[in-house]
Amino acid sequence: WYPPFWEKKPDIIWSPNRALLTASESKQEVTIDDDNGGFKFNNLSPDFVDRYTSSSCWVNVIHLKEEIDKNEIATVFPASLRNPSFPSLSFDNKRILSNTEGLITYQNHKNWHEYWNFLDGTSAFIKWFKTQNVNTEISSAGKTLLQVIKSLQGFWGVRYISHPKIIERLNSMACKLSKRTETDEGQQKEYLGRTVKFDDLKREIYKINEADITTEFWKKNVLESLIKYNVIKLGLEVKCSVCDHRNWYSLDSLKYELVCENCLKTFYFPQDNPSNRAINWCYRVIGPFAKPDYAQGAYASVLALRFFNDLDRGFSSSLSWCTSLELTLESGQKSEADFLLWYQRNRIIENNYGVELIFGESKSFAKDSFGEKDLKKLRNLAQRFPGSILVCATMKDKLDANEKKRIAKTAIWGRASTSIGTTRAPLIVLTATELFSQSTLGLRYLWKHKGGKRAQLIEPAYVREDNLRVLADLTQQVYLNLPSYHTWWEKKWKQKNAKKKKKQPRIGN
Repeated sequence: WYPPFWEKKPDIIWSPNRALLTASESKQEVTIDDDNGGFKFNNLSPDFVDRYTSSSCWVNVIHLKEEIDKNEIATVFPASLRNPSFPSLSFDNKRILSNTEGLITYQNHKNWHEYWNFLDGTSAFIKWFKTQNVNTEISSAGKTLLQVIKSLQGFWGVRYISHPKIIERLNSMACKLSKRTETDEGQQKEYLGRTVKFDDLKREIYKINEADITTEFWKKNVLESLIKYNVIKLGLEVKCSVCDHRNWYSLDSLKYELVCENCLKTFYFPQDNPSNRAINWCYRVIGPFAKPDYAQGAYASVLALRFFNDLDRGFSSSLSWCTSLELTLESGQKSEADFLLWYQRNRIIENNYGVELIFGESKSFAKDSFGEKDLKKLRNLAQRFPGSILVCATMKDKLDANEKKRIAKTAIWGRASTSIGTTRAPLIVLTATELFSQSTLGLRYLWKHKGGKRAQLIEPAYVREDNLRVLADLTQQVYLNLPSYHTWWEKKWKQKNAKKKKKQPRIGN
């Protein structure tokens, strides 16, 4: 007899793990082929097996880890024991299973090699949803979010825009007006950001004062990093001698003879007096950062993704992320998530924990921004994928009273139990405290540093903030003023028992 480890258990009950039997291990560094996105690695095999066996005799367990912190490759996948068609990474369509050990491949060739094709997170999610009979499409905001992350070269670069004043300044430099440009694929919009003088931007950055151990390092490097990651670009603002319109020209487009973008007339660069007020060194936001409305909401989403990536500094968890998707469920119902995650906590000796599916809704600084429509979309996704984690992330310091009530209602709805005893949809609330943190020491240090209720809740050593269900409980207590899950459940249980006692008939003589 052996405990049925294949049966799902509630979080509060210890669940036995299957035995891990490992014969040998190997760490291999591979290079991804830029042409086809593939990579090659050698398999492991026992010494005593023949060169080739007709059937599979042993398995390899593969763990993918991206050494360079660019966050481009999907390294975490949901369990696929009942759905072996995903993930499909092998060039020869070899069956690959995903479970809490890793990616499992069945072997029958000794000292052989394999060719795999890596997947980025967005492609992986789209393929996985297809196996779930859910059609998906990247939204316009999702494409912008993808461009932002690529420009910042992963979540490490996100830290240089993670300050409300930097975000506000970048948004004020973005322009709602755009011009049409002709490309090989047809017409497209090119957003033209507003300019800010070199000295003014530098002065603004150095005025930022935050009591954080990394602030000085951040302030010294932020301007250089914004240029390095193609957030802003230096150029010259030159006043047109015909219509007095101020035009911005990048360094590589400067000429002695210039064309005004306003009157379209030709004028000459003022060589006789280049130090007059007609010329200013200015920065302009470029690429996805030039799009209005906080880069179409990408800033809040990318900050939320970075939070989960840095939750425990990557020491005991892994994740694969996806940009905003528009989903069409089997019923034909439409839904959308601003960002999606597969999140897994790792263990050294035992099997890793199961992969959590996360649906996130993110907002900028607008008042009363989380409407009933937004929360209904999250509930619809949770009903289709029970047990998934929901996230409401905002760049504001605190929630407005009305949206707090709406989110609390959804959080209580998510606390209900499923048929297997787990909570239906734990809801995590993130505010400016979490999204704009400059600390590299994780959430525990951050909340202790903030003090008050946060420090009280995070103080006990047994509190595991990297457990997303625990994190949901903590953030609901802090930002929604809800009782702890245990207190709420105990009260509900007592009320249920009291109703049962009232219904019992009284028997007398």
